[in-house]
Amino acid sequence: MYKNSAPYKEGGYEELFDAAESASIVGEEMVRYSESLDRLRSYQAGVDYASERSRLEGIQEGMEKGKKEGMKAGKEQIAVRMIKSGMPDMMIFNITELPLEKIRELRSGLEDKE
Repeated sequence: MYKNSAPYKEGGYEELFDAAESASIVGEEMVRYSESLDRLRSYQAGVDYASERSRLEGIQEGMEKGKKEGMKAGKEQIAVRMIKSGMPDMMIFNITELPLEKIRELRSGLEDKE
């Protein structure tokens, strides 16, 4: 009925438009209209819930990924200090649990800088 009312509904006038639309409806049409409105609101609540849940899951995944990356970077910094102090690769591996390949890569990177 109110095809161009979308901008006004977004402005908080939705209840007024609902009342105006329902004022011209009687009997069974009013029941169908009310049920339709309930379904629409239920659907919107479901969409809002799913959206919020997805957002929270995304935040959680990001935090877990950041934590893992931070721990890895911390281990690499410790390994660099150990390399600089002259520790052998196997000892660094046993302490940091970094792959030997990564330890050798770090060592090689330090040697290239010298």
